[in-house]
Amino acid sequence: MIPMAHAANIPLNLAFPNFSIQEWRGIEPSKAVQTKFGVGKDLLYEIFPGMPHYGNDEFIYASDKPGLGVSFDEALAAKFPCNDSVTVWMKTRRLEGSLQNPLIYKRIQLFFS
Repeated sequence: MIPMAHAANIPLNLAFPNFSIQEWRGIEPSKAVQTKFGVGKDLLYEIFPGMPHYGNDEFIYASDKPGLGVSFDEALAAKFPCNDSVTVWMKTRRLEGSLQNPLIYKRIQLFFS
């Protein structure tokens, strides 16, 4: 989940009397991202100050700031631009909206080119 979703889930979880477990994958960037950009494990905590964190006691701690308690550091995030191009494996729908197999789509493109 993205940091804002983690922050939004905590009050929802607390509102349900029968809630028991919140899954938490972790927030650290992958090893590939850490290596490529030369960043540490706490990068997302720096980009999203106030984000909930997972304590050593296996509890999730929310921010005590108003609202969701999470802010966004645009200057720091701008150092890591997003590549939003569409790759071939993501093209699962044709122009008219029907589903297709991306691998077949790639083979057809190669065949007709």
